[in-house]
Amino acid sequence: ITPPPPSTKYPLLVFSHGLSGTGCEHGLMGVTLALRGYVCAFPHHSDGSSSLCEKVDASTKKVERTLYKHPNFHNYDNMLRQRQVEHRAVEVNEAREMLLSHPDIGPFLDGGNVVVGGFSFGGSTAGLVAVMNPEKYRAAVFVDGWWKVNFPQYGIEIDLPSQLHNTSMSLPTLMLSSTEMNNIPNIREKQHHIEGQCTAVENQIIMEGTRHGNFIDAVYWVPSCLARFVNLSGKLIHPHKFYAKYVGMVADFMDEQCKGGKGGYKDVEKGRGGHA
Repeated sequence: ITPPPPSTKYPLLVFSHGLSGTGCEHGLMGVTLALRGYVCAFPHHSDGSSSLCEKVDASTKKVERTLYKHPNFHNYDNMLRQRQVEHRAVEVNEAREMLLSHPDIGPFLDGGNVVVGGFSFGGSTAGLVAVMNPEKYRAAVFVDGWWKVNFPQYGIEIDLPSQLHNTSMSLPTLMLSSTEMNNIPNIREKQHHIEGQCTAVENQIIMEGTRHGNFIDAVYWVPSCLARFVNLSGKLIHPHKFYAKYVGMVADFMDEQCKGGKGGYKDVEKGRGGHA
């Protein structure tokens, strides 16, 4: 980070990763936002929903590794994901507090301009954080949020997180959704319900032709043709160009909320609940 002038402080984004992912899958977004003048934190969650989380004991330096915990669908614990999302929300708030109070980093941060965000399970995590701690955050970004545990073949249909489904949330919110998720009726219904719960939602945008994987760095880990072939990306879009567009929309929204910018993300869609 280039030290700012004494009168300047950086806004902060704390972003929660998806189920079986890690914070590393959003590194390109973090770099892009850093170039736009934001500090970004991507915690690896330790609740068993990450593919790998390493925790280091400060005194012994011993490393504890937590791997992804697969559920038993034939004897499903209906509270599993709710417990995990609550665990994750605590970690998001801890990341915020740790950075704001850090002796070297904290003085450069604007504690009044902290944005909470997340992808997939991280979206529902950010939703829980936003509804439970609105006074700590300036705005929220939900990227293809996972709002319902939906495995009808096993008789499993559970709202997630329960708090946001039952309580309205007042933070300015940007909701971006893939066509893939929007095409699942039960998921689409819950997306619209969450939109209604977010009383200050700026835009709920369905990104045309996209799949869930279009919102993570993995589209850059393989050639674009392969990303489309293995269904990581939508077939009719260029995954790299779309990723740049998506991150630009997030950056424009954050500029509007934290810096009084124009909000250029609105130029690429057709209004609330629209398609881009």
